[in-house]
Amino acid sequence: AESMVRNAEERLSRLKREEAEEEARVAEKAAVESVAEAAAEAKVSEPEAIDKVTAASQAVAATAIVLAPQPAVEDGSGGRGPRSSQTPGECVVCMDGPNTHVLVPCGHKCVCLSCAELMKQGPCPVCRQVVVWACAV
Repeated sequence: AESMVRNAEERLSRLKREEAEEEARVAEKAAVESVAEAAAEAKVSEPEAIDKVTAASQAVAATAIVLAPQPAVEDGSGGRGPRSSQTPGECVVCMDGPNTHVLVPCGHKCVCLSCAELMKQGPCPVCRQVVVWACAV
């Protein structure tokens, strides 16, 4: 019975990975088509349009990193200050649970089950790469 459960879990994991890969391919194709359409509409070359889109997305990513909320802890004065350290093996988001999930595709093992659910399709809290799915390890 354990073998059947393990096989089912492996199959589910493989199917989720394949689905995520297909979604990534579709998203990439849509992005390329969007850039080509934007280039045609703006009457600029495709490389110029790609450069503009890349610069805009880098600016958005940099802004997101700067504006990311910082976890807070008691600072000893009764107020709340920025968290200065993290316990190894602790979730980097809620800092309550163990980091039991790996984020795909970046591979950071940094979140608990609850926070892994929140990370799907959002940025990795470590590297800000878009999370396709999270896998328990």
